[in-house]
Amino acid sequence: MDGPSLPTQMITLGKRGTYPAWQKTGSFLLAPSLLPKVFETLAARYAKRPGGYTRIHKFGHRQGDNAPHAVLELVDGPRDLKFEMAARATGWDVLSSRLETRSARALVQGGVGGAEEIEQTVERERALGEEGSGEQVGGSSELHQRTRWNVRKALRYRPVQDVKLFGEKVREHMVRFPKSPFGFFFLFFGLSRLIWLPPRCAFSLCRTLSSHGLWP
Repeated sequence: MDGPSLPTQMITLGKRGTYPAWQKTGSFLLAPSLLPKVFETLAARYAKRPGGYTRIHKFGHRQGDNAPHAVLELVDGPRDLKFEMAARATGWDVLSSRLETRSARALVQGGVGGAEEIEQTVERERALGEEGSGEQVGGSSELHQRTRWNVRKALRYRPVQDVKLFGEKVREHMVRFPKSPFGFFFLFFGLSRLIWLPPRCAFSLCRTLSSHGLWP
C-alpha cells in the first residue's frame, strides 16, 4: 500500500462514521489518540469532497543516495500550500490590474481596497469560467487564467469563513513586500516584468511605496 492511498482510505472510513469503520481504522493507526481526529476533524473537513484528500510536493533529491524527496500534504488544511500560493498570485494579479488604470501614488494614498472589496473580487473571479472550460463567461477579469483556475480549485470545497480568510491573505500580499536588503531590487525587476512597466516607472512605484511607509 503506497503512501497517498493509506490516508485516503483512513479518511474514507472516518466519513462513514460506523463502529466497524472505527475498528478497521484503529487496526491501522499506531496511536489511538488519532482516531477522534480522523472521525471528527478530518471527516467534517472532507464531508463534501468526493476524494483527492492528499497532495504530493516534490522537492529535489536526498544528499548521498540521490533518492527523491517529497512531502505528502492533506489538502484544505490550515497550512495548505496551494491555498497560500493562490492568495499570493491573486494579490499580485489584482495589484497589477489596478495599476493599469490608477497611478502608483493614487493607489498608495487611497489604499488597495478594504477586506469586503477584495472578498467581492475573489467571488467575482470564481464565478468567471465556472462552466469548466477555463474561459471567461462574461465580465472583465483582474486575474490571469491560470491564477483564476487555481483560486477556484483551492476554494472549491472550502467553507465560507475560509473564503474570507483567503480575501484577507490576498490583501496582505498586495501590500507586503520582502524584508531582505535586496527586496527593493527584486520588487523593481518583478514589477517591470509582471505588468510590463518601463524600468523608470517601476522604480518610481517602488520609491513611492517606500516613502509612504509600505516598505519595511
